[in-house]
Amino acid sequence: MKKNQIQFALFFIMSFCLISCSEDGLVFEEECTTIESLLNATLIDGSSQEELSTAKIKSEWEKTILEESGRKVFLSKFILIKVGGSDSRFFLKSISEDGLVKTGAFISLDQMGRYKMGGKKCTCTGQCGSGCDLRVTGNQCSCSDCFPSGDCVKTETQTIEE
Repeated sequence: MKKNQIQFALFFIMSFCLISCSEDGLVFEEECTTIESLLNATLIDGSSQEELSTAKIKSEWEKTILEESGRKVFLSKFILIKVGGSDSRFFLKSISEDGLVKTGAFISLDQMGRYKMGGKKCTCTGQCGSGCDLRVTGNQCSCSDCFPSGDCVKTETQTIEE
């Protein structure tokens, strides 16, 4: 009898967690190793209309960070963040294996129900024990200070379509 009660309690707790973590197939504020685990939908590049995958995004972002900072990183975690005040704009954040680099890009839901990665990308790179976290408010990115000391560098790029 106790076994059934425990199983029921676990089922109830897991169901509550799944319902509270996802919205329309999206998983927010949870670290995952693949983008497909966060977005239960197709993600496309906003300018080329090409379908994007975890492998493609990791490769492109790791290459960009190497070109911009000379730093070789391995992005290992992805987090989907709600952008305040919008039901159709999100931020896809990735964290390096060593935790020293956080990068990401804005995503929006278009009129056809597709998720499009925009041209604005932000990266925070630091050599500190804690801090240098990538934060998003509205359509702005910022980096928290390093604690107790250290440098945190923010890089922001915006692709403008003609």
